[in-house]
Amino acid sequence: MPYRSLNPDLIVQTTARLSARMESRFGGRGLTLVSQELTKFAQEEVGRAKLISRPRWLVRSMAYLFMLSGFAVIAYIVWTVKIDFQGPPSFDMYEGVEAFINLLILLSAGIWFLLNLETRMKRHDVLERINQLRSIAHVIDMHQLSKDPMSDLHVGAESESAPESDLHGYELVRYLDYCADLLAITGKLASIYLEYIEDPVVIASVNDFESLTGELSRKIWQKVTVLELQGGFQSQFGTVHAGDDTLQPLSSSPMARVRIDDED
Repeated sequence: MPYRSLNPDLIVQTTARLSARMESRFGGRGLTLVSQELTKFAQEEVGRAKLISRPRWLVRSMAYLFMLSGFAVIAYIVWTVKIDFQGPPSFDMYEGVEAFINLLILLSAGIWFLLNLETRMKRHDVLERINQLRSIAHVIDMHQLSKDPMSDLHVGAESESAPESDLHGYELVRYLDYCADLLAITGKLASIYLEYIEDPVVIASVNDFESLTGELSRKIWQKVTVLELQGGFQSQFGTVHAGDDTLQPLSSSPMARVRIDDED
């Protein structure tokens, strides 16, 4: 069923389309460069996920060869060593049985290690890519961190250390919206691996990463909510200027266009 699994190619197309929209609206900004880097990462991710999911025949052949060698050694010992169960037990017999049990334990541990070696190698590669996505998510969060939704109100004294921003009203909402979209795409890119690898550690790591992106997006939408409320306040009462107790009425609010679908 096409809608019961993620299509990596469609995720790449969505990422590229979002990057193009950001380039047309916020060309030259750091967030646009992040979206372009995320597009490259998404294109690499599809091939990397398929490559990681392929069987690693060298590791499997080593495991099978070790298993055959172990079974051959056990068969040789059983075939050549003769134990006299009729006579009284001796110290040599106890030593031989103990050595045989130790051999079985070592062979079992070696077989278990080699059989799980392929899974651990795949897990390492996936977790490495998820850590890169986690870094990209934090970079996206840093870009929205300095965007203050209260800057348009001009309430109180201006702080010299306050970050300067030329984005206000609707443009600021679109910028924050793009940040949330990029975070959502990073979560989908991490989920691609779950289509190819069913490993509990990978599943837990992807779930943790999606929780992280969800929390970061929640902070962004809190700012968007403040901007929406601010737009309603300005449209009804005007805007407050520092050092001025009077309210200057506004003819219209830039936030009136917040919910227009941006498909440019």
